[in-house]
Amino acid sequence: MKQLKRVEDYFGGCEGPLGFPMKDAQAKRLEGLLAGLDGDCRSFVDAHGGVCRVAKAPETMELRPAAREEVSLITTEALDLDKEVLVADGIDWSYFEANGKNVTWAHNYTILPVGQGMWFKAGTGPSGLPGVLGATRYAKRPGWFPEGQAWFADVVCHYIFELGQLKGKSIGFVPTAIRKPTKADVEARAELADCTWMIARAVALEWAVCVVQCQPEAIRYDVEKARALGVETPELMLKSFGLDAMLPAPEPATRNPEPSSPPAMTRGEVRAMFKRAGDEALAELPATLADALDVMRGRV
Repeated sequence: MKQLKRVEDYFGGCEGPLGFPMKDAQAKRLEGLLAGLDGDCRSFVDAHGGVCRVAKAPETMELRPAAREEVSLITTEALDLDKEVLVADGIDWSYFEANGKNVTWAHNYTILPVGQGMWFKAGTGPSGLPGVLGATRYAKRPGWFPEGQAWFADVVCHYIFELGQLKGKSIGFVPTAIRKPTKADVEARAELADCTWMIARAVALEWAVCVVQCQPEAIRYDVEKARALGVETPELMLKSFGLDAMLPAPEPATRNPEPSSPPAMTRGEVRAMFKRAGDEALAELPATLADALDVMRGRV
C-alpha cells in the first residue's frame, strides 16, 4: 500500500454521514444512499446506531506469512447473535473499494490502517452455508516511521501469524434491502424460524481486524510471550484485549511541580484584554475625577 504519513491521507478528510472519515465523493454517495432507504432499512440503521457492524471469528483462515497476507471466510449466512442473516451474494463492496480498501484496527480511525482488503469473492463454509472470502495484506513498516516505536501492523501480524490469535473480522455496512424469512426459508433451514431480519442486500463500508472470542488469560500469556521476543504490544491493543492491568503505571505526581508557563495568547485575545481594561477605566473615570477634585479642594 502507499506509504502515506497522515491518517486523513488514507481514510479521507471528510467526516461521513455515519460519523467516521471518508473521501468527499464517497460521503456524498452515502448521503444519497441513506436518503433513499425504505422505512424498514431506515429503522434497521437507526436501531444499530448508524453503521451496522458484524464481528465474527472466520470459519476458515489461510495464512501466508511470507506475503503478510491471510484469506478468511469473513462471514457466512449463519444466524448471528442478533438473530439476523447477512446474505453473502448481496454485499456490494464498491464503496469500500473506492474509499481505499483500508483495513482498520477495530474500526479505529485515529491510527493508520493496518492493511488493505485485496479482494472479495464467494465462498462456502465448513457448514455448507454460503459466505464471503476476503484477503487482507498487512502494511510493511515504512522507512519514515520512527525507530524504537511499535509499527502497529507488525504487532498485528505477530499475533496472527506467530501466535494464532486475532482471527476476528468485522464488517461495517448499510442494508439496502431487508425482509422477513419466508416459509420456504424456514423449511430449508429450521433455525431461520428465529430470524428477525434477512439482509438481502447491503453496501459494505468498513472491514476491520478485531478481537473476537479471545480468552483473557491466553491473551495475557501471548502478550508476555511477544514481549520476551522483543515485540511490544501497543497500549491501544492492550485496551482492546481488556488487559488494562498490563498498561504502564502513570507517572507519579511530583510534590513540587515546576510552574507551567502561561498559555500563549492569540492576537485577538490580546486585543480583547486591552479593550476590557479600557472599558473598565472609562467606566471608573467619573468617580476618579470626582476624587481628584475633592483632593484639590481639601476634602479628604
